[in-house]
Amino acid sequence: MKNILIIYPYKKKAIDQLSAIQLLKNQDYNIHVLILEEIGIMHKECKKIGIKLVYVDYKNLKKKNLIYKIIIFSKIIFDYIKKNKINFVFSHLETSCIIAGITNIFCNFKHFYFKHNT
Repeated sequence: MKNILIIYPYKKKAIDQLSAIQLLKNQDYNIHVLILEEIGIMHKECKKIGIKLVYVDYKNLKKKNLIYKIIIFSKIIFDYIKKNKINFVFSHLETSCIIAGITNIFCNFKHFYFKHNT
């Protein structure tokens, strides 16, 4: 079975993202979701439909600059991909794409980038 990591930047509920996640889950993919903000409604909605969530300790990142956060998230994703044998990474919007792109330099997976209206 193929493993997909979806990187989503916001904790707000996104029906389009949840629909795509549910569709992939119904196709028998193992779906993992990393949301780049502290726990919110999107986490709860993913959990409701049985999606594996990647949690990050945000307490240490709140006052850090963007470059530091990108490096930390890239390291977290690198470790997670290796541990869980992720085959594909779907990143939504620019911040997620930068993080996945940096991680892809050091780790072998197929990366797909999605932005609005595509």
